[in-house]
Amino acid sequence: MSVTSEIMLPSSFQCSAPFFSGRTPVPSGVNHQYQIITLPNGRHRLADSKEYTQYKEDAANALTEAYLDREVIKAIASSREHVPLYVLVRFFYRTLWKQDLDGGIKAVVDAAFKCMGLNDNLNIRLLATKEIDRADPHVEIDICCVLSPVSQK
Repeated sequence: MSVTSEIMLPSSFQCSAPFFSGRTPVPSGVNHQYQIITLPNGRHRLADSKEYTQYKEDAANALTEAYLDREVIKAIASSREHVPLYVLVRFFYRTLWKQDLDGGIKAVVDAAFKCMGLNDNLNIRLLATKEIDRADPHVEIDICCVLSPVSQK
């Protein structure tokens, strides 16, 4: 799992080697991640579904096996400056046409950043791809630091 060797980046965009590389199960689609609950006052709100709650637990367990460069993560967490990050998420589905990417992206990114103890607002670039692995559907996520200057206009 290496962001820099597999992805063609614009020439103006440079990133470090991944300091985080992990693998999770495939999350449910966004239509199955939330449920509407009724509060005691009669109002309604969204809450995680049982399926999504289970995914979060499964992802947390799977990410205990992730590669983490703890020194880099510690430096990012203690930095007085915002450290811009690049995230690559590769979804491996049984087929390309049964599930979309957007619902799963948030679930996977949230799980990875929670594992690292970092705020996902540091992510300034994200690439998600959909690929096929009929025998072993899963998600791979790599995170690296953006090295090229970032415009803050």
